[in-house]
Order: sequence, then structure tokens, then C-alpha cells
Amino acid sequence: MNVVLLALLLGQQNPRLRGLEVTRDIAYANTGNDSHTLDLYRKEGDDDISPLIIFIHGGGWRNGSKQPPREPLLQLAREGYSCASIEYRLTNEAKWPAQLHDCKATVRFLRANAEKFGFDPNKIGVWGTSAGGHLAAMLGLTGTRKDLEGDLGNAEFSSAVQAVVNCYGPADLQKQVLDRILKDDRRFKGNDPERALFEDIQSPFDVLRNASPIYFVAPDQPPFLMIHGDQDPLVPLDQSEMLLKRLKAAGNEASLIVQKGAGHTLRPEHHPDLKEFFKKHLGGPKQLGRVLPHGLSRLRH
Repeated sequence: MNVVLLALLLGQQNPRLRGLEVTRDIAYANTGNDSHTLDLYRKEGDDDISPLIIFIHGGGWRNGSKQPPREPLLQLAREGYSCASIEYRLTNEAKWPAQLHDCKATVRFLRANAEKFGFDPNKIGVWGTSAGGHLAAMLGLTGTRKDLEGDLGNAEFSSAVQAVVNCYGPADLQKQVLDRILKDDRRFKGNDPERALFEDIQSPFDVLRNASPIYFVAPDQPPFLMIHGDQDPLVPLDQSEMLLKRLKAAGNEASLIVQKGAGHTLRPEHHPDLKEFFKKHLGGPKQLGRVLPHGLSRLRH
């Protein structure tokens, strides 16, 4: 079905999607797995070359979906950004690092197809909430780590991103699980979402460390924005505070917005902060048409 017609039909059914072109269930890996798909949102009738923003859902790595799209993502699409909401394999299907491999495969696929979809392959931002924030941070911090790429295609393209928004995602899984053990937190006892990530939990702390963004911080990494509630009962605020401190100590640009009185959520009043961050670091759409200018880098490895 024609993409514009599809968008109009979806808009009639869902007012939140009015004015948007929506392409559903694009396969980003040739596996036939529904977990390897994404939805793409663009402003209706917009032929500008735009930055791309990828959203990664939360759900403790074991729940959640690319649908329904988060409202700030739709707002960004209406302002002319290309926006993708992605699926990745959950822990009932695959263990770590499959989740990171899927996210990296998404970036490589989208970068490889930038001209087709109409965005700038040099301006890709990523945003995630909760477990998705953790994966967004891992993407931002491991863009040059070929050992973490996986084997889901488009290997000649980079999985590096140029800006990261991490909303209340854990930064140090090792500390998070240890703190729960010390507190004897019965909400998680024997059912930690972090532990469900891994196949072999006999020596859990080394494994948890190797999946923790804070231990991958180095100089010359993309700018970070973190948003976190100071009353978060699932991922304590100190997780973002520690990552902020580590990023700044390495000379990277990073900021943290503390939501006073907020729990494990993103408050609507902070939606504009996402837009301003991406506008600052990715810029806005350019009047270039769907053909990329001569010489535009593909960010190949």
C-alpha cells in the first residue's frame, strides 16, 4: 500500500498519527524474525534530508514493544525528523548480548539505507527509556567495538551514533543487583530483570559488569542527556549520577535532568528537553531533497 495512503488511513484510526507517513514492520535483518523489525515515522509529504532518531523501548529487557510509539517521538517526526521505533529480542527469546546486537544491526541497516529513506547517515541519535535507556547508552559507548557488533548484516557500515538520550536506564548492572541483595529487596529477589539477561549466572558480577555502560566510558564519545526521577523505585537516581560523573571525567559532553518527585517515568514537561538536545547535536532538516549531496560520508568501518 502507498505509504502516504497508509499514513492517512492510520491517522483516521489514530489521531496521534495524523500528518505522518508511517511505514510498519521494516525488516532490519534477514532472519524472518518479527523481533528484527522497526517502524519508521516521517512528516507527511516531507522530502527533506533529515537527522534520524531511533527509539528503544523499555520493559526490563523481557517486555515491551515498538508499539505504541512514544509521544515525544511523534512530536519529533512532525517537526521534520525521521524517527524509528524498533523491536529487539527479549530475554525469553535470547540472552545478552543479543539485545545489543539487534540495536547495532538496526543502526547499520538504517545507515546503509539512508538515501532510500531520506535521512543523513552522519546524524543519527538514539533515545531509550529504562532498559531501552541502558541499550541506548551501550550503543553510544561501543560504536567502535567491533567485537560487540554481532552478525546480522551490513557489517561494512558503522553502528556509531552521534547523540544519546538515556531516560532512567541502569548504568551499572553489577552495582544495581548487589544493592538489591544487600537491601534484601523482595520485589526482585530471585526475579531480577538483570539476571534474566544472561545465560550463565554462576559468576554473575563479571557478566553484569561486561553489560554495564559505565565500564565502557572513554574519551571522544557522543554527547549524552540523561533524565531521571529522584524517587525512581526501580532504577535509583545514582545510576545516572555515576554515569554522568564518569562521562565528564573522560572529557565528554553530558548532562542530567533530575525530575523532582518523579518515579520511573518521563514527565511531559521534559519532552522539549529531548527536542532541544537533538536539535543542538543533530541539527534540523535540510532542504536537499531525497538525494544525498555528493561526497556525503556513509560512515563505513
